[in-house]
Amino acid sequence: MSDAIKASRHPPVHIVDLIGRQLIELQRNGMLSDVEFSLFDRTMTRLSGSLAAGLVAYTFFGLDALGDELEEPFGTLPNDLPIAAISTVIEIDLRSMLGDTDLPPMPKPVDHILL
Repeated sequence: MSDAIKASRHPPVHIVDLIGRQLIELQRNGMLSDVEFSLFDRTMTRLSGSLAAGLVAYTFFGLDALGDELEEPFGTLPNDLPIAAISTVIEIDLRSMLGDTDLPPMPKPVDHILL
């Protein structure tokens, strides 16, 4: 793989662009007829379209994963909402405002996860 391809932000698009440039050069040099160039160009257009379809699919996979996370937001996994900790902090704040001094301890993370 060339250094230019490795350095590009999106190697597949860079490769399609290089092939397109080579096809144009081949047509200019008379090595491809207009019909052959048209067929290759149509194929390259479809290939470019599939790269875009891959990006769209990746986006939908991400949305599906996000939906899975949002289905059950409460629990003990790292991405879950710490509902027990939130309710304990609310309880401490309310009881403190009412003058109560016998307050529960503030929630502490367990394995870096606030439950």
